[in-house]
Amino acid sequence: GNAIFLEDGAETGNNFERNLIISVFPTMALIGEDQIPAAFWISNPSNYFDGNVAAGSAAHGFWIDLEYEVRGPTADLEGRKDVVAANSSLGSFDNNVAHSCERGFRIWPVFQPPEYTRMSNFTGYANMNGFEASPAWEDIGHGIGLLNFDHFKLADNSENNIVLAGTSPAESWFGPQITNAVAVGRSGAQRDEDRWSGRWRNGCGVRVDGRNSRFAWLDSTLFAHFSGKSDCRNEVFHTGNRQFHSTRFSSEVAAIAGCYACQDNIGGQNHRLSNLSFVDVTRRMRFMWKFESIFRDLDGSTSGTAGGQIVPYNRLLPIIEGHCRPSVMIDPESEQEGEGVLQRTLKRQGSPDQGIARP
Repeated sequence: GNAIFLEDGAETGNNFERNLIISVFPTMALIGEDQIPAAFWISNPSNYFDGNVAAGSAAHGFWIDLEYEVRGPTADLEGRKDVVAANSSLGSFDNNVAHSCERGFRIWPVFQPPEYTRMSNFTGYANMNGFEASPAWEDIGHGIGLLNFDHFKLADNSENNIVLAGTSPAESWFGPQITNAVAVGRSGAQRDEDRWSGRWRNGCGVRVDGRNSRFAWLDSTLFAHFSGKSDCRNEVFHTGNRQFHSTRFSSEVAAIAGCYACQDNIGGQNHRLSNLSFVDVTRRMRFMWKFESIFRDLDGSTSGTAGGQIVPYNRLLPIIEGHCRPSVMIDPESEQEGEGVLQRTLKRQGSPDQGIARP
């Protein structure tokens, strides 16, 4: 079950520094969360986590699992009704490390702090997903709020280094930010027998989910060693009455991608890119279908067109010199609309960020 955990969601002001947690396994004998355990289970963000290491968890290294009310036996105590962990301020989360876990660091299902909040210097390697911030279905559209993930270092994570979903309110550009990060696909340091890095199932640097995820901002990030193909194929899978297009098993390796688990008729979300660098990257962006996200390239560091947009291939978009052009064809024999074999850059008049201050 969970190793270090804040059970009820009302615990605040505690310090967790320089702890090492090794080999966390699930159990069916305790609470439900112990079936998908974490080395550090965090049910209230108003605590302090600095310099901790999670190694070899069957599910989570660090899991920020917040709710809108206190859970557990202390829920009826005086003052507990006023505690809303999902909207509470962060104490701190700095210099923590997770490796050999299914998810190194996960924020789920919701975290909407009252002010812009910074988490820094997380390191995740040899996990399935290095870092994942994504909302539950009932919180889609407002699950992950004003958070800045700064100086994160991710490498050799078998599916994705970073999965970012959720959004700030629709009228604001101030959504979650990835800044000053390093994402490495294959460093050469992993071993074939490593639990998660033995099979490179996907190899994405940053994946922005298509489930109503809006206004993510990737800034000043280095992508390195994303080239070749992964081990698995594209799949369509079903959960209840929903059908999803999964790119977790895509054969194409890319630095940036969308659609972690896209539902039909969902797409068109806007995200921003700036000051990105690429080393040994054969494909900077990947799209799976025509309704995916729109990426605004503020400075041209990704597409070569400052102030342009990067969108999936669509035959309705005309090729106009200087305004709309195709990128490199990935599969010259296939031009089926929506397969994502092309990406285009649209040049707009003026800057898409004009008049909006950066937080």
